[in-house]
Amino acid sequence: MFSVSCFGQDTSGTIKVKKTETDTTWAEFPGGSKAMNNFVQKNLTYPDSAIHNGLSGTCHISFIVDVDGTMSDLRVVRGVKDCPICDQEAIRVIKMMPNFKPGMKDGVPVKVIYRIPINFRLQ
Repeated sequence: MFSVSCFGQDTSGTIKVKKTETDTTWAEFPGGSKAMNNFVQKNLTYPDSAIHNGLSGTCHISFIVDVDGTMSDLRVVRGVKDCPICDQEAIRVIKMMPNFKPGMKDGVPVKVIYRIPINFRLQ
């Protein structure tokens, strides 16, 4: 991965871009995003009251993956309209998740803000 760290212009008018290589990886659910999707599908229960009232939508959950892979500061960033019980169900499932593989920057574990959309769709 490359990041642009500096811009400069030499006497010929040519713009030089200095690239520095960084070793950065995002926090990751054990087994990757497909495993995370499978985990959510297996553990998510569509609330009966939401089904009865025909409510559907997407709940966006945000949380921090700490340097040891634990999750904290779970919050609903944007919930399912008129369905707080769907938001509660999404939080319940996220809390069940195993620890993540922590994010790394230059070989050092770092905190990472993670955001997951949880879809509630009636067929």
